[in-house]
Amino acid sequence: MRIEFEVYSDSLADRDIVARYWALTADGKFAENVTDLLPYADIKNSQRLVKYIQEISSAWDTEQACLKCGKFASIRSRNEFRLRPITAAVVCGACRKNKQLEEKRAAEEDATKLRERLVIIAAENQKATIDYSTIDDDIALILIALEKATSPRLLSGTFRRDECRLLAPQNCDSFIQRLSAAKVILDCPAKSAPDAYYLKEGSVLCRESKVAYFLLPDRCKGKNEDAFEIIASREFRDHGALRRLWLDYAVSDCMAYLRTQSNLHALETTNEAEAEICSLLRTALHTYSVAQLWFILWKVVRDASSLSTRIYYNSARAAATIPGKIKMALEKVKKGQIAIKSWSRPDYQPAGTLGDVLCERFGIDEKTAGREVMSLFPLKETNDGGLIEGVSVEKLEEMVCFLMHRAIAYNYELDVILHFANRIRNRDTVEQALDSIFTTYPQLASKQSHW
Repeated sequence: MRIEFEVYSDSLADRDIVARYWALTADGKFAENVTDLLPYADIKNSQRLVKYIQEISSAWDTEQACLKCGKFASIRSRNEFRLRPITAAVVCGACRKNKQLEEKRAAEEDATKLRERLVIIAAENQKATIDYSTIDDDIALILIALEKATSPRLLSGTFRRDECRLLAPQNCDSFIQRLSAAKVILDCPAKSAPDAYYLKEGSVLCRESKVAYFLLPDRCKGKNEDAFEIIASREFRDHGALRRLWLDYAVSDCMAYLRTQSNLHALETTNEAEAEICSLLRTALHTYSVAQLWFILWKVVRDASSLSTRIYYNSARAAATIPGKIKMALEKVKKGQIAIKSWSRPDYQPAGTLGDVLCERFGIDEKTAGREVMSLFPLKETNDGGLIEGVSVEKLEEMVCFLMHRAIAYNYELDVILHFANRIRNRDTVEQALDSIFTTYPQLASKQSHW
């Protein structure tokens, strides 16, 4: 028998009506319709009868046990019995309530621990200082640009990442992340969103878009316009850092243009394709200007868009051809088969304050040829005439940039860095270490050799 019941009334009639209500035939159907049980006493309505039975008795499905406590599942009506399949996994109401209470209690304990940890973090961060004169050149330039983009919040308060959109045409988060990694900005829990922080396996983690940051004060002069002048009036000499910053910025300027053109033609590139495109653009920016690469991107997206209208193509397949088309176009330009043009900056894509700062300080903008930028920031000569273990500095930079863009696309940044460090520690050459990475993580390698 699937249904057990208990009657809390001493009335024989009550006991009988409950038994008749839950009685089953041999094939598992109810023996009598509810209407056949009426009238009962002064009850002439089936709904009132069911309610009365619920008041004087309890029933259980003996083939449905609670997964947690093992007790039979409680049923209050025939409909509830019919709706529950025999194989259903159930947890009784009491166990569900206990679980909810346990989860609530655990959440409250975590919230208390998180508040305590955040108090400590906030106190430590507020005590921290830095020496503005020791900040790296690229970090200093980003700070100068950020001050213009968020004024006056950088020097007098806090800011969030979504308030830094004027910093660059695209990928503003990557520049803010560099400041955070350099520990020139720290987070302010008190000014962050209520759900900005959470505990995971005992560690405090954050949702970066909801965190409020502040600039650390100078160790001697504090945080004011006079102190910031230490950064603004410095002499920039680290050509390697300046070159990398320009390339990062210029790639973001190109990618912003590519995204707009792609959206215009309903084309969407994958993360893997974008990583490959970034690598191609970064290499091309050693030679060409951003404005010239805008022309290449415009031409490539237009060609890919025409493919998407063909019967045997679609927008996804057409978008997948963009990296190859960019590479092919650049090769044709190099061979003189395409006359490269220079596009003007679109009104909808401002240079951003970082672009303005680079132009003010060094006279470089979207029209400056890559060769001019590279000559403006020459790298130091190495002992073997500009080679590191037989690989030119520029080629090595190209290789590393390609690798890291691919690693970021696959979320392998930490694995790649640790693998590279371990191979160098084991006395591998740079080339051997890079080859080992591509052997271990073949998905990071391009379809054709990149160098």
